[in-house]
Amino acid sequence: MFDIKDYATDHNQQLKTFVVKVGLRRTIFLIIIPLSCVGLFTFELYAITHHFSVLRIIINTIPFVLLLLVAYSLHRRKSILYYLAVIDGLLLVKSICGITATLYF
Repeated sequence: MFDIKDYATDHNQQLKTFVVKVGLRRTIFLIIIPLSCVGLFTFELYAITHHFSVLRIIINTIPFVLLLLVAYSLHRRKSILYYLAVIDGLLLVKSICGITATLYF
């Protein structure tokens, strides 16, 4: 996702980043979203086999759902500030959810 925010600049400077080579839409819809779904499925399977509480599973599922929503919304161009805020915000939400679920549930 970090390469997506620099896509326009990298493309104009003819840098051969992954997103420039593959394309923005293909990166989002063929790589980021499917890998996020696999990650969510893997987490759910792990959580069930290790007998996590329902609330712990729900809290840890929030970042996956947000990641999927954000990834889908990235197919339209936004400002660099939007990308920075959203990507850093996702990291913050992931850490808060992980810490909360681990400490309290």
